[in-house]
Amino acid sequence: MKIVILAGGKGTRLWPLSREEYPKQFLRLGSQDSLLQTTAKRFLKSYPPEDLLFVSQKEYGEPLRMQLYEVDPALTGRIIFEPARRSTAPAIAYAAEWLARRGELGEEEAFLVASADHFIHPEEQFLSLLPSAEKLACSGLHVVFGVFPTSPETGYGYFKALLDETTGALRVERFIEKPSHERAQQLILSGDVFWNAGIFAFQYKRLKEDLRLFQPALFDAMQAEDFEAKFHTIPAVSIDYAVMEQAEHIAALRLDASWSDIGSWDSLYGQLPHEAEGNASIGTVLFEGAKGCLAVSEKKSIAAIDVEDLLIIEGDDGLLVTKRGSSQKVKE
Repeated sequence: MKIVILAGGKGTRLWPLSREEYPKQFLRLGSQDSLLQTTAKRFLKSYPPEDLLFVSQKEYGEPLRMQLYEVDPALTGRIIFEPARRSTAPAIAYAAEWLARRGELGEEEAFLVASADHFIHPEEQFLSLLPSAEKLACSGLHVVFGVFPTSPETGYGYFKALLDETTGALRVERFIEKPSHERAQQLILSGDVFWNAGIFAFQYKRLKEDLRLFQPALFDAMQAEDFEAKFHTIPAVSIDYAVMEQAEHIAALRLDASWSDIGSWDSLYGQLPHEAEGNASIGTVLFEGAKGCLAVSEKKSIAAIDVEDLLIIEGDDGLLVTKRGSSQKVKE
């Protein structure tokens, strides 16, 4: 199975460290590896370099090649650039066509789509699901990975799913886009709902069939010899809206692991180790009488004294100080 890794996002929700010219997939966030490198190494545990394909924007070519070279030089030959920024559905279609036109993806074969900037632990639990994802996708089902929600997150999409006795997988009943806090609480209490982890598996033929039904402009562009030239005319649309929310044959696999798209400073706080007072930090940070804070220092030292539940982020582009729970507003 081919693995398509989307690595062209802007990552503006992690300002001031992540910015449009150097988005979050390239950040190391207290680790030796960047999120991109962690993702590449995750898949290399089960797949050779030639099965991976990274899809990004030309302006990110230099950091992308440099960081992938550090992981495995062979990966630098597995990078393609979208002709224009058009959201996830066109990016996925472009990658699938690129593979198919080179004889790397057959009509009946499946491919996986994942983002370059997700946190998953333990990785082995995720990797163990991939053969099932491939089997389900090859049978003609679109597959989405779901995570049981641990809190009423407003930055994630949700879906409702029930067990399908015939496949042994979950059958998706409906998708719910990013809800309000109150709506998210209601969804969790109702049961049978999952966070949409943004990881998908598709059969090439079935994906094209659904794009023909739901996104004819994108489908027509895919069929054209000059797909790259026509790419600029395609509407920007997410794969969730373009296909997943409209198709009927959707299966889900439950990912029983700690997962985050690191889409906000609050989500990063949830993934980092905490000291006794609930503080977490990256860089040179001093806590004195502080409780429940996240402090991230890129160059300057941070001292947090007698404060509670704050996010303090120092970067080249500025300083962010906000209450925990409010970091989704950064994108605004």
